[in-house]
Amino acid sequence: MFTRAKSFLKKMLPRKAIEAARRLFHPAWWKQTVFRIDSIREDTVFSYDVFDTLITRDTGTPNGIFAILRYRLRNEFADRFDASLIEDFFFLRTRAPRHARQCLGREETSLFEIYEAMSALLPVPLSPEQVRFLAELEVETELDHIRPVPEMIAEVEKLLEQKRRVVLVSDIYLPSETVAAMLVKCAPVIAASCELFCSSDVMLTKRSGKLFRHVCRRLGIPLSRLRHRGDDPISDSLVPESLGVTVEKTFKGAVIGDYEKGYLDSPEKEESVYRQLCAGTARSFRVNHPDAGPAERVGACFTGPMLYGFVEETLAHAAGEGIETLFFLARDGRILLRIADAINNVHALGLKLRYLYCARQACRRAALFHITPREIGWFSAHPLDRSIRELGLKCGVDAERFRELLPPKIREKIASVHATLPHTLFRDILDVLQHDGELKSVVLENAAGFRRRFLEYLEQEGFFSHSQTGIVDLGWQGKMQDTLYTVVTHHRPGHRLSGYYFGLTEMSPATNRSNRKECYLFSPRFHPHRLEALTRADHGATVDYRRDTNGRIGPVFSEGDYGGWPFEEYGNAVARFAADFARQKSRYPGIVADDRGIVFEGLLPFLDRPNREFAQAVGDVPFSPDQNDLGLKPLAPPLGIGEIVRHILFRKKTRLTYWPEISIKRSGPGARLVMTLALAWRSCRSKSKTIFDAVKNIFR
Repeated sequence: MFTRAKSFLKKMLPRKAIEAARRLFHPAWWKQTVFRIDSIREDTVFSYDVFDTLITRDTGTPNGIFAILRYRLRNEFADRFDASLIEDFFFLRTRAPRHARQCLGREETSLFEIYEAMSALLPVPLSPEQVRFLAELEVETELDHIRPVPEMIAEVEKLLEQKRRVVLVSDIYLPSETVAAMLVKCAPVIAASCELFCSSDVMLTKRSGKLFRHVCRRLGIPLSRLRHRGDDPISDSLVPESLGVTVEKTFKGAVIGDYEKGYLDSPEKEESVYRQLCAGTARSFRVNHPDAGPAERVGACFTGPMLYGFVEETLAHAAGEGIETLFFLARDGRILLRIADAINNVHALGLKLRYLYCARQACRRAALFHITPREIGWFSAHPLDRSIRELGLKCGVDAERFRELLPPKIREKIASVHATLPHTLFRDILDVLQHDGELKSVVLENAAGFRRRFLEYLEQEGFFSHSQTGIVDLGWQGKMQDTLYTVVTHHRPGHRLSGYYFGLTEMSPATNRSNRKECYLFSPRFHPHRLEALTRADHGATVDYRRDTNGRIGPVFSEGDYGGWPFEEYGNAVARFAADFARQKSRYPGIVADDRGIVFEGLLPFLDRPNREFAQAVGDVPFSPDQNDLGLKPLAPPLGIGEIVRHILFRKKTRLTYWPEISIKRSGPGARLVMTLALAWRSCRSKSKTIFDAVKNIFR
């Protein structure tokens, strides 16, 4: 009966809940705290795990080494091995260790024994020379891809400075000489001062507990005098704790993160060298910057991998089309430019990359040559508060001046330029704007002056230096390019535009050979609102242009507070990832770029199920759906249950949050429950599911 109940709970409860319960009720997890060296007995011997504690590979997972080995066999040593072995190498190498242990009847095996076991699985066994060659090639590749873990190395070196005795204990099939060479490369002080115990030498493992007993026998101490720390929750925590070894807090700084798990969660995905290098670069950032804030970690581990493939592809296409200068449009282009600069510098592409202060609102105003129902439709589209202030910003006319130009009957009904207008009054004002000669002439006159300043700015920035100009933006529908094309060709007939976008929902009728658009993702369901939050710049929208004392024309920004979020640190982290990943990729030319797989399978779904770190980092980004940044506020603030209930009961039209899933993560238990049920109800209504299925889907 107990077995049936246990089986039932395993089916019903999520795997994460079961793991959390195991940790909660096991005494080792209650005792795990970062230790104070001064309070520990003098005769205590400290032991540390090696891999993913003191040193780590720069691939996403350890199996990434086997993916790189297959790449090297395919590109460097194809003449020495059968083609079928090379193609199946990853599969064979990942399964050979278990086969070797089963054949030998031991809990551990060595590298040469692994390759001998792999040879036995082949139709034509490998020769002894081939076995030796593959083992030596793997050792060489391991040494080439090993990196230090600075945080833990500093901890061990501090112990050594205090004359404490430290030993290194590792479950690894590699020869101890190879592990020692890795330590010499990454931590020479530790390599020279600490005794090394490898499972491959004695064929005993930490997971069984026998290696800990062996170490203590060799050191002549009881198990209670050993104090161990590592990264594995079983081999480095639960097992030694059960033996009487004092266990320190499990080190999690070098483990694969939530961001990488989405695109490395199966053996088939682990075979991709591209995915392994991408995940390894993101993980290396966390390893090398343990004090980085949440925004920096999101930048290096999420935003960088998300946008890198698009930017690299854009640079390649632009270079292939003979475009020498690429303009990255504000504000989404700021982060894209940081990535492009890194790639351009690493690969020495020689492209000129510029940041262009150009907003949708600016292009619309510059394209106002006349006022027709089409322009009226733009004035009335997506109003934030239907106020004279908002309408005046779109028309380029001061709000008070705009009200003065209205007929007296309409002007009397407007209490304030900031007041929200009734629909009927708003439509009357738009009708006046279309037909009233004085108001229309003022709007068009201001638009002509703005267009003149806008074109002078484009000339200054070299926008017309060539007959074809490339622009880069995050995307949506590409209508901003259409209005820019209208202004540019009115000034320079025959000038061509090529737009490169991360995503588009449609191709507008204005798209043609002279007004080309290319997109990385194309889907009618693509809506970049959330991605726009991840590519925000630290300045407002461009609303005008002004000449400074030096004679240069610069942008005038909308008002707003952008000083509370770490834009600079976030951008630096994205750029660091791009530069490191570009260098990693350059070592393996010709690898299949699996960037879209990373985006679709791992990162885009993460936007609907963010973790706490992501929510903490992104929730306070200043955001407004308005093109002039009216109503600027945090993207997804934490909410109280009273605030949510009042919003529902009084049917307030203002939005509490622009990203409900993030606000759920940041709010208290009551608010989380109410918001989760609301999202579940909306989900089941839209997808014809039961509310229980929707709730289960949210918590998966």
